[in-house]
Amino acid sequence: ERTKHSWVDWRDWGARDNFANLNILRTDAQRKGYAWWTGGGGGGSGIPYGRWIWLRKTGGDRKYVMGHRYNSTVQATAGRVSWWEKFLVERHPSGGVALKAQSNGKYVQVPNRSTTAPVRNAGNRPLSWERFEWINRGTNKVAFRSVHSGRFLQAAHNENNGPLRARGARALSWETFDYGITQAGGGAETTAEAHVADFAGSSPGGASAELRLFPNPARSELTVTGLSGGEALRVYDLRGQELRFTRAPRHAERVRLGLDGLPAGTYVLRVGNQRARRFTKQ
Repeated sequence: ERTKHSWVDWRDWGARDNFANLNILRTDAQRKGYAWWTGGGGGGSGIPYGRWIWLRKTGGDRKYVMGHRYNSTVQATAGRVSWWEKFLVERHPSGGVALKAQSNGKYVQVPNRSTTAPVRNAGNRPLSWERFEWINRGTNKVAFRSVHSGRFLQAAHNENNGPLRARGARALSWETFDYGITQAGGGAETTAEAHVADFAGSSPGGASAELRLFPNPARSELTVTGLSGGEALRVYDLRGQELRFTRAPRHAERVRLGLDGLPAGTYVLRVGNQRARRFTKQ
């Protein structure tokens, strides 16, 4: 007996009830005994549920997309895949996908319908702001449509080191991303280097050359100079766990950080939201 295939070219440019309509088609097909799949070819959806992926712009500076751990902005600023550039693809409870950033364990979200506001990795759980359609755009290429705003995530090819915004009316080149399957985690040294590089890439003009740490390596105390006063100083291990926090006194240009109690090893000091340096505790 020959198997007959019927194809539906499903396109949606903003209808909020897309998932409901798609479920009606699916239910009707299954009731009639037809096999059902969407996109990607083969016997599945083509969506890598339960897998970690990286994303990259398909044009312009072709930077990798990362979920910034500290300012919770999703931005195309990374030159390689390390810790912050990985996202877990989950099934959204209401249909579609949710993307969980490895950098801080938060979900990618479109918190309002502004077309200029950056996309954020700040959702605690997958609700309406964190719900997206996964739209296959060819081999290892994907577009994401926010169900909340009806807009596609976009990384402008004429903007280097810029944030993602939900402003695409349809899936064209700026709304299309390369993607690949990867593994969770990241090498310890690679992760530390990537954190420092990401800060430099996200700060206007790069990380300030005036910020200095000494002695480095340090034993019981680390001196930090080049401050403007009032900055928050945080010490992280290579897994991204915050271990120490203090705030520089107002107008203070230098502070001393006590390191007693920290095991010997490599750490990252974050100063404010844009500057970071690596140091070693002996």
